[in-house]
Amino acid sequence: MSVISPEMICGGCNSSYSACALSYPFLYYACGPVVLVHNLADRQTKIALQGHKSQVNCVSVQNEYIITGGSDKKVIIWKDFNFYKEIAMSDNVLYISTCAELIAIICSDGTLTIFTIPDFVPSQILSFKKSLQETCAFGSWNDLFLATAGVDARIHIYIKKQAEFVYAGSLEGHIRNIRGLSFRSTSEALWLVSGGQDSLVRVWKISAEQEKDEISGKGAYNIGNYFCKLDAVLNGHSNLVCSVQWIDDTILTSSHDFSLILWHEDITTNTWSPKATFGQLGGNKNIFIGAVGDNKRIVAYSYSGGFYYWFDNNGKWVSGEAPTGHFNKVTDIWVKENFALTCSLDQTCRLWVRNGSYWQEASRPMVHGYDINGITMAGNQLISAADEKIIRMFDASISTAEILERFQIQMSAVNRGSSQVLGLTTKSINDSEIDVKSLPLTEDLLNSFTLWPECHKLYGHGYEVCVVTASHSGTLLASACKSQTKEHAKVFIWEIASKQRLQSLEFHTLGATDMAFSPNDNFLLTVSRDRIWCLYAKINENYELKVSKQVHSRVIYTCSWSPDSEIFATGSRDKKFKIWDLNGELIKNLTFPSPVTASCFVDKNTVAIGLEDGEIKLVNINNESTIASMAHGDTVSKLKTHAGRLFSISSDNTFRIYLLPSLN
Repeated sequence: MSVISPEMICGGCNSSYSACALSYPFLYYACGPVVLVHNLADRQTKIALQGHKSQVNCVSVQNEYIITGGSDKKVIIWKDFNFYKEIAMSDNVLYISTCAELIAIICSDGTLTIFTIPDFVPSQILSFKKSLQETCAFGSWNDLFLATAGVDARIHIYIKKQAEFVYAGSLEGHIRNIRGLSFRSTSEALWLVSGGQDSLVRVWKISAEQEKDEISGKGAYNIGNYFCKLDAVLNGHSNLVCSVQWIDDTILTSSHDFSLILWHEDITTNTWSPKATFGQLGGNKNIFIGAVGDNKRIVAYSYSGGFYYWFDNNGKWVSGEAPTGHFNKVTDIWVKENFALTCSLDQTCRLWVRNGSYWQEASRPMVHGYDINGITMAGNQLISAADEKIIRMFDASISTAEILERFQIQMSAVNRGSSQVLGLTTKSINDSEIDVKSLPLTEDLLNSFTLWPECHKLYGHGYEVCVVTASHSGTLLASACKSQTKEHAKVFIWEIASKQRLQSLEFHTLGATDMAFSPNDNFLLTVSRDRIWCLYAKINENYELKVSKQVHSRVIYTCSWSPDSEIFATGSRDKKFKIWDLNGELIKNLTFPSPVTASCFVDKNTVAIGLEDGEIKLVNINNESTIASMAHGDTVSKLKTHAGRLFSISSDNTFRIYLLPSLN
């Protein structure tokens, strides 16, 4: 059995304050319970570090080690992109800071634990009890310094004496939580920058004892054998400062006001001023959570999981394309020969295309006000099911058609889309503020200028619509909603052209979980939480119940058809995967170590099966052997195959594409 590596992984960044780290060309960031490694040079994400059991909160890089911490109370050390060591912590891990020889880890129980590198054993534990520390940083200037800060609005300075850090003093000035700290050493002093919830950035200078007589007044402190003074207060943000970082002699700050500022000091006047400003100032509904950078590039990430990337181009900062992806569980996928669509509980739908050696997001047809449960396409119309009683239909937008022309994909389109109040609908408009044909596909462009206009709504379901699927001919639509009763567990059949409901299929007693038309559209297969599968045959243009069975002992999660429409399969929480013929006779009964949550046929003899534990197995159904395996970091939601590739989505917030081996 072989293990197949992904051709592409897409996922958004977690909304925690230290969720990404930069060590060019690699950008490391937390995505749900996994850590993705994106190569900024070739724009590809092919590596996922999987080991955490819940959300990853912080990522740090030191030399050859990648250190990650999460809400599963664990810190995992990775080396050469492989698991190296796991450390059990006392509580959820909030922040990680490193230096050449030490790691400081802050947990939500108020403890800060220091570990040594490379043996990763604890050397000291600092307890702050109710004064939770939210950030820390190491600095070196004659001695090794450790600064910590958090909810008490003070910066606590520790200096290493022999084997342990000794408390040396606290710096006051901030009036609310402190979110970021960073050290920089020069020949004359050790500089510390801090930023927090009061929207101010403070620059502190730590110098030798003999300078004490030259410095006096408010903001001056004795720190062990050193002297510290407040050197500058930078006032440029209008909201919480969430990260600060020294980049050579400049300071990079990010804020909830959705802006970044690169500060520079004029050495002739000793004053600080913005050297460059990024993002948006005022009038926006998004916020930055953090930023990392070096002297050639800056990467920021927002609350909605999106990345913003700027790079230096001959002295001018230019916006570039960054990794994109969902920032919550991915719920459904639809695949065509040259692009794929995904939707998520993050309330977005995204369109992906192949761009040479990598895949990228080319459009964001929906930015909705409800969690999206399912999508399908009929022709160039997108049909969605969300946590509402309405089925919405969208026409492809001109903006998307213009972007797809770059990738030699033709799509007929109507007007552009514009998001309305609360994001519950997308209005059709005739013009656009920008020309999207040649602009880089940045987060702002995708989010604002590639929406698809809504063209129709379908009404009739009594509860939130959870499943939609279109026939392969693109003429019919099947839909179902969440239900605890037989009355609302009906499956509706719609004619897409007339937008009329043709049938109401009544059999299930609980809501359907999955549905699939056969490739020849002669059959409709439905499975439900009532543990029953139903096979409907097309007779005189109507679908009539042909056979149904209750053979699974738990809820049925998935169903799929063979390419020749001769056999179909069902997968259940009872860990069984069963294959049936058109008369409802059992052909194969496979058992797996985890509940079966997704499936699709690769060909008549091979099936891909996704499990609740995140594993994907490629199985030969004739001899029941496993050909190859792949793995997500959490439950596999859906699987699709097309043109020798396997498309998978998961509760780990990622969408992945695998190039399948030859099965001949």
